[in-house]
Amino acid sequence: MEIKISKIFTFLIILLIAGFLINRFFYPPISIELPAPKEIPFVSVFYRDHMIVGKIGPIAFSVTMPDRKSIEKDIKIIKEAGFEGIKLEFVYGSAFNFLNKLTSWIAKKAASENLYVLGLLSGHQSKPKGRAFNEAELVQWENFVAKTVREHKSTIYFWEVWNEPNDDTGYFRYGSPKEYLELLKRTYQVIKRENPQAKVVIAMGSGYPESFDYLNELLSLGGGEYFDILGFHPIAARPYFIQEPIIKDSIKRMKEIQGKYQNRWPLWITEIGQPSFGEISEKEQAELAKMLLEKAKENQIPVVWFHFSDKVSADGFGGWGLVRKNNEPKPILEVFKSFKKE
Repeated sequence: MEIKISKIFTFLIILLIAGFLINRFFYPPISIELPAPKEIPFVSVFYRDHMIVGKIGPIAFSVTMPDRKSIEKDIKIIKEAGFEGIKLEFVYGSAFNFLNKLTSWIAKKAASENLYVLGLLSGHQSKPKGRAFNEAELVQWENFVAKTVREHKSTIYFWEVWNEPNDDTGYFRYGSPKEYLELLKRTYQVIKRENPQAKVVIAMGSGYPESFDYLNELLSLGGGEYFDILGFHPIAARPYFIQEPIIKDSIKRMKEIQGKYQNRWPLWITEIGQPSFGEISEKEQAELAKMLLEKAKENQIPVVWFHFSDKVSADGFGGWGLVRKNNEPKPILEVFKSFKKE
């Protein structure tokens, strides 16, 4: 009798473990077609809850590994808060294949809620430090871009090529403006071949006057032929990542560049955020976000908030999110809910 009870107990434990693993690792296929957008989504949020990355040997995986129901709940919160878009990162390198599959599922889930995705094609995690890609690596990058864009032809219509290639710290920096032009040109051609309706976005750090030197050189070399939307990140220094003078100066400088080239590209703030951390309260975070949205509305420049949840830290800071670690709303979420772009 004891043996029989033990077997039943063991079987139940196995079922529980199996259920947990299925919930964590099985994401049912989603078939969805989202019509091409008529405009840039005005308010979006960067979703990174699965982007705490660990490695086992050569394989990268999500340490947090949010379960399917949690992701679905997050997407609902984002949609109900009035966001029109969501930003997701696809990472170059074979080590990140599993992580990209999860990101792909999230993209399709977001599309099923009529959220337009800005797909960031990043590669700083795999690029050798101190130099741009060589020819063989560029070909591998092109293959990565082609596969990713092709898979999302009916769900993702905005693609950002590298994150802050002009980063002076060296962490994100791709190379010289001339070297980035080669990457941008080849990426643009691949994206347009795989999805002619897609828009190519570049995004420069723009928190300081010297940040614009890279962009100006890129454009003088003819880089403007290889993107459709001019993105920028007017992020200041810690602890106040959002500063009104920096926001105003960045917008002014970007509009001057835009005018110099006959207003051929719309502007988009594709990343900006402010953590409630240390001396900065959740209330102050919300006030800074409100000021940002007012400036965005005044200048008709769409915004991507960095990022959704306090679960994931960045730059040594927690508290970037619209919701706390337990998904309770922070005051900033109400700011976005009450925002009207018209």
